This record gives sequence, structure tokens and C-alpha cells, in this order.
Amino acid sequence: MSLNKFVRQLLLFSGLFLLANAMLIAGVCILSNNISFKLPAQKHVLILGDSHTALGINDKYIPQAINMSSEGEGYLYAYLKLKKFLADNEQLDTVLLSFNFNSLY
Repeated sequence: MSLNKFVRQLLLFSGLFLLANAMLIAGVCILSNNISFKLPAQKHVLILGDSHTALGINDKYIPQAINMSSEGEGYLYAYLKLKKFLADNEQLDTVLLSFNFNSLY
């Protein structure tokens, strides 16, 4: 009898866990599809990366640049953002993408 109860509770827990993960993934997909990656037309230089570019490059001194770096952002996430920015902004002709080996480690 207790083994039967254990199996039912394990299946219930597994089902709820999978349902919660599916809802989380669906929410992230819906949010990422609704986010606008459109930049102003006068911005031709995109700066992406981790804290090195977020804190080290001030885009107010480069009038045609925009710094979209995030502190602590991994290289893979910056690359995925770059793909979305390039798809939505045809005026971009230069990209500065921060990369270091710690991002891969």
C-alpha cells in the first residue's frame, strides 16, 4: 500500500514539475517574441557584451553608437541578442561584441 502511494506521489510531483517548467518556457518565449529590438535610425554601431563593455564603453561619446551590454551577461546570451538586433535593424553596420575565455568557462 505505501509503495502504491509513493508511486502516485512521485508521478504527481513529476507531472507538476514538468507543467511548471513548460509554463516557464512558454512565458519566456512569449515575452521574447513581444520585445522590440528596433533601434533609432541614426544608431549604426551596436555594443554588446558583459560588464567590460557595459562599464568600459560610454556610448554618449560616440553619437552613432548604442550600448546594449548587460553586466554579468554570458557570451551566448549576447550572441542571441545580436541575432535579434541584426534581424530588426538593417542600419547596423558595426558591432562590438565582448568576448573572453571566462565567458566560455
